[in-house]
Amino acid sequence: MSAALGPAILLSLFWKRFNFKGAIAGIVIGSIVDICWIIFLSDFGLYELFPGFVCGLIGAVAVTLCTKKPSEEVEQLFDKAVKYED
Repeated sequence: MSAALGPAILLSLFWKRFNFKGAIAGIVIGSIVDICWIIFLSDFGLYELFPGFVCGLIGAVAVTLCTKKPSEEVEQLFDKAVKYED
């Protein structure tokens, strides 16, 4: 679960350009790498969370950068949501 959802959660909190297609790509890639690592490379000695998280993060960023930038309205909404006020 962390390998699949971790990159999507972190990127959605800290990157205003992140979008739905990038989230789906990160979740799918992280899940596939995690499952394949358990099945085929579990003898390697590396916990499957790390490669799944890294691949999901790379996939999410790559797909987001290949899609169109969000509108100015969405960016303003993101800025308003993360703005810190006392």
